[in-house]
Formats: sequence, C-alpha cells, structure tokens
Amino acid sequence: MRWNHPRRGQLKPGVFLPAAERTGVIMPLGAWVLDNACRQFREWRDQGVAPPSVAVNLSASQLKLGHDLERDVAATLSKWGLAAQDLEFDVPESVLAASLGPHLDVLKKLQELGVRIAIDDFGAEYTSVGRIKSYHVKRLKIAPQFIASMTSSLLDAGAVRMMIHLANTLGIEIVAKSVETAKA
Repeated sequence: MRWNHPRRGQLKPGVFLPAAERTGVIMPLGAWVLDNACRQFREWRDQGVAPPSVAVNLSASQLKLGHDLERDVAATLSKWGLAAQDLEFDVPESVLAASLGPHLDVLKKLQELGVRIAIDDFGAEYTSVGRIKSYHVKRLKIAPQFIASMTSSLLDAGAVRMMIHLANTLGIEIVAKSVETAKA
C-alpha cells in the first residue's frame, strides 16, 4: 500500500501507518484493504491467474477487535465468494511478542476458520517456538534487515540459516522479504 500524498508524493506504509494506528484511522483503512485485496483476488481467480492465496497485513489495533474482526473477515470472504484458505494474515512479530491473552484468541479463531497466519518481520522481535506452534503459523517472513546484511555479516547469515532450519524442522514455509535484484 502506498499513499499518493498531494504535496509529498508517494509515501510508503512505514511513513503513514503509525499515524493511522494512533488516530484509529487504521480500522476503516484495514477494512478497505481487506475488501480490496479480496476483490482483486476474485478478479484474478476469474481470469485464471490467481496466486494460491492473498496476504493482508494485520495491525495490532485490528487484532484487538476480537470477535468483530472474525465476523468482518467471514463477511468479506463471503461477499467475494472466497474460502478462508484463500486468505493469509501477516501479523508482525512485534505484535505477537507484545500481545497477550484475548487479543491473540482472535488469531486462533481466524485460524479455525481456515485463514492462514504468517509471522511478518520474523527475527526482529521475540516469538517463542511454542507460540509459533500454538497458532499453527503457516509461514515465516524473515525480517528484511537480516536479508540485507547477510552477505556482509556472518552473524546475520547464521541467523538466517537458523530461521530456515527452524521453519523446515517445524514444517513451515519461509520467505525472504525484500529480496531485490538490480537490473543492469
């Protein structure tokens, strides 16, 4: 997601999402993103070019909605004729590390619906193996800073190898974020 600001040009999410979280704008924005992602996925599926699933980021504020989020997700999937397995929520590791109790119950409910749960920016915070297993995480997305520095830092390269080994051992998919290739 990008915001095409009238004076500042195209802004990346890291610039405007913290303000959206603080002001509560994240709630309607998150609903809009979910609806549009599902609409686009439906279009791609109808055209025969859909990927296996569509991933949508989930914020801490959205996670606090609890039952309302579960209801909204089910309604949106139904609206676009999608199955829960078509949707993956990317939950930042920082949210999982900071959240306790009822806020995480919604993840279990979403997972019970069939929605896939991925940990975004894995390695940037602390998530226990027990938590990864208890939420039936389907994918770990390695934090970009590890990928960016793994060729220049033996420590980061070792951390990436360890994350890959952990994911493979647990039978979880793993994705390296922000892998870019310069074109000549």
